[in-house]
Amino acid sequence: MKVFYLILALAGLTAIPAMATEVGIQFDQMKVGVKLTTTTAGFYQATYIEEYVGRKDGFHLTQTHKLLDDGSTKRLNQVGYDNQGRKVFSILNGNKNTYEPYSCHYVVGRCQHTYRYYNSLTKKFVTNVTRFENRLDGDTLFVGTYKSDGDKFEVPFKLGPYRLRLSSEYKNALGKPAGFRFVDLVQP
Repeated sequence: MKVFYLILALAGLTAIPAMATEVGIQFDQMKVGVKLTTTTAGFYQATYIEEYVGRKDGFHLTQTHKLLDDGSTKRLNQVGYDNQGRKVFSILNGNKNTYEPYSCHYVVGRCQHTYRYYNSLTKKFVTNVTRFENRLDGDTLFVGTYKSDGDKFEVPFKLGPYRLRLSSEYKNALGKPAGFRFVDLVQP
């Protein structure tokens, strides 16, 4: 009988990562007009402004703009999140990319993630499957993916107000800076 309870206890321990803790964006506390500005951390420099534009058709929407040299902005993709703050879709140049299940980028634990996107070169939709193993350490979410050789590659996402990803600075395979650096957070 003790062995039976030990097996149940071990089964419960292994099930914990599968349940996963949500760390999605807290849109219920966010006002329309919140703007997050980040810049690329690497040789190629670009600045992006993501603005929360509100709810539509049951989703929370953000609009991303790229800051141009003359100070103007160029509209890029729009992203839709569910009520748990998990990315559901993005729209770029009229093409809608979807994420299933929604939670893989936004949980602590393991998840297999299916991403369907439009390939502009082949002019076809492509499905990509990735395994994630994420962990939370203080205010940093480490998003871990597995490479083709089986090694895990982690990217640290600094979390800020509303659990926004303020920065994702890391070093690439060549040891060079990559990701995004936090610049500013404007709250209306």
